[in-house]
Amino acid sequence: MFQVDKAVFLLIPGEHRERILHQGRVLESTAESIVAEFADPITLPAGTDVNLYADFRGKFYQHGASVIAFQQSRPSIYAFKKVGEPVSAESRGSYRVSTVTLEITARIAMEACCKIVDISPEGFAAITAQDYPIGSVVDSTLVCEGLSCAGPARVQTLKVLPNGNRRYGFLAVDKKGSAMRKVLGQITATVQRLQLRRLSRTG
Repeated sequence: MFQVDKAVFLLIPGEHRERILHQGRVLESTAESIVAEFADPITLPAGTDVNLYADFRGKFYQHGASVIAFQQSRPSIYAFKKVGEPVSAESRGSYRVSTVTLEITARIAMEACCKIVDISPEGFAAITAQDYPIGSVVDSTLVCEGLSCAGPARVQTLKVLPNGNRRYGFLAVDKKGSAMRKVLGQITATVQRLQLRRLSRTG
């Protein structure tokens, strides 16, 4: 996805509430990492979670990453470790199923009972009382109908609701086929079955 001498865009978590992308140029790219030089000097400690964006085959994609190192002599050059799989930044990577009418909750970071409002095999959306920087990674645990999954989730989107609560979109950052995404897919299918049962009783 990241091609040498092509443009790359960096989103720094927590820098602004809006999504501000810093433009750069790819210097090196491998299956596991990327080195890029940005137009303006930036300050990112090693270990910082970020999102990287790039055009690839006519589409705009995003890829989670973590800062490995930067050059002291040239603070605009950074090395990143890729995290998870790239997903489309133009639309959701897969279908989501609304869970608003169901009582499904999750533990997110230190919040024990966050209401899940939609779910997909790639991630979920939840109502929270706490702030989470866009691009940051949090621990999450979901339980539904005897199915349970836990793992890191990246904060993708934020919508502030009229009552002051926050609706965050989270993306599971483990690779496709791993345990968390596999169980998210099972939970998504379970939610669909629950909704179909409700419709059949009211139909």
